Amino acid sequence: MRKTTLILLLAATAIGLGGCTGNRQQTTENGQEPTDYIAALQIDMLEEDSLDAKYATELLATGTVAPDFALPTLAGDTLRLADFSGQWLVLDFWASWCPDCRKDLPTVLRLYETYNARGIAFAAISFDTDREAWQRATTDFGIPYPQGSELRKFHDTDIAAAYGVKWIPSLYLIAPDGRVALGTVLSDRLERVLQQVAE
Repeated sequence: MRKTTLILLLAATAIGLGGCTGNRQQTTENGQEPTDYIAALQIDMLEEDSLDAKYATELLATGTVAPDFALPTLAGDTLRLADFSGQWLVLDFWASWCPDCRKDLPTVLRLYETYNARGIAFAAISFDTDREAWQRATTDFGIPYPQGSELRKFHDTDIAAAYGVKWIPSLYLIAPDGRVALGTVLSDRLERVLQQVAE
């Protein structure tokens, strides 16, 4: 009898202490559960032969907290991830010397025109090493959203390492809570998720 009581007491104690493992539900300042921005999204599964399956394998996983950064802009300001806190953000990794980036940029600009008006912010990280080439491409394409760059070789940059970028263009959708909703090299895949976010 004492043994059974002790086992039940230990089990009850373990259940009662479950919150000490960090699994307790967090609440906001007003006592409500925080919004899980990502859970409601229907993100399509990757096909084995898709470009994401080949080139996006090291991008940050959905749900990962996006690393903050501070990069100089063409205007001499500083672009920070923290500046977009509380907003949906499309983060475009590109370079003026990259043929695939130049090919994809009109699509990204169309997404900007469509979704920025619905409250989704856009920013870009350039892997250019030549400031003039970066400025010229920005002007030629009419890129309206803020951009930052380390002005160093792509694979030597801290931001490429932090975000797992091995291929450009690469695109991220960052949720208002700062977590990665999507990492992809496919602008059409990003568009399908943006359609859900904008609903």
